[in-house]
Amino acid sequence: MEIKVKKWLFDILTAIENIEGYIGAEKLFEDYDSNSMLRDAVERNIEIIGEAVNKILQLQPEIEITDSRRIVDARNKIFTVMMKLKIPRFGGLSFFTCLF
Repeated sequence: MEIKVKKWLFDILTAIENIEGYIGAEKLFEDYDSNSMLRDAVERNIEIIGEAVNKILQLQPEIEITDSRRIVDARNKIFTVMMKLKIPRFGGLSFFTCLF
C-alpha cells in the first residue's frame, strides 16, 4: 500500500475520532442542529473524510471502501452548499474567494 494511501486512511480515522469526540456519547440531532460551531466542526471532518476517500479511489481503485460513493457525495454536497452560500471559512474571507 502506498504511503499516500496510508496517510489518507490515517486522516479518515482521525476525522472519525474527531466527530465522535465532538458529538459525545449521547447523539441528539437537536444538540448538533442548535450549535453552529459543532456543525462546522462535524461538516469539516466529513469533508476531510470524503476528500481522502476520493483520493484513495483515484490512486488505488481496487481498494474497497464501504459506501465510498455516498461518502464522497456527502463531501461534495457540503462543498457545493459552501460555494453557493459563500460561507466564510478563512479569516472573514469566503471559501469561494480563497480559491482565486
